[in-house]
This record gives sequence, C-alpha cells and structure tokens, in this order.
Amino acid sequence: MATNKQKLSSDNIDAWLASTGFLFPSNETELAHFDKLYEDVNIPVSEDEVSIDRILSETPKPKIVKMPMEVNRNEIVTYRMVARNGGNIPDHILQKMKSNQDNSDKKSNDESSDNS
Repeated sequence: MATNKQKLSSDNIDAWLASTGFLFPSNETELAHFDKLYEDVNIPVSEDEVSIDRILSETPKPKIVKMPMEVNRNEIVTYRMVARNGGNIPDHILQKMKSNQDNSDKKSNDESSDNS
C-alpha cells in the first residue's frame, strides 16, 4: 500500500494549515484533505443558527461607553506607577516632556496670532 510521506516544511506550511482547518482551504486538494480528516465529525447546524444574509447585511451596533463624572486621583496615581514599573520618571524624559509642551504652546500661540 502506497502512502504519501510528505514532510512539513516552510514551502508547504500553508497547505498543511489549510488542510487541517487552521486556514481556509484554497484549492480542491486542500479541501479534499480537510474533508477526509474530518469526515467523521458531524456538527448539526440549522438555518436558525447561521444566517448568511444577516451576517452580510447587519451593521455592528455602536457600543456606548459611559465615562465616570468624577475621577479618583488615587487610581490614576496607581496607573502612572504601573506605566513606569513603579519607578519615577527619569530627568531626561521630564526635560523632553517639558520641551514638547513648550514647543506645543509656542506653536498654538503662533497659529492664533496668524489667524487674527
């Protein structure tokens, strides 16, 4: 009995993934391998569970995110500490932040004087 002993390589990884169901089959051979591999699996699905028309026609409903009216300062400090791994901001970073703020303020002042 002849068997196909094709080994997995970087050249055929996509075909293997498609044949085993990790990617969509892209040709008849991959589909045949997939069907053969999963021929004994039977998952009954009715039209009530899957509607192609609904999938294609429905637009996602926007999510409404409610922001709190009051801010707990203690929580903000905790998040700041996490962002810095619990440490303080180094001086060179503080200087760069101040420089960026100064440049931003100067730029907005220049733009507002141009508009007058």
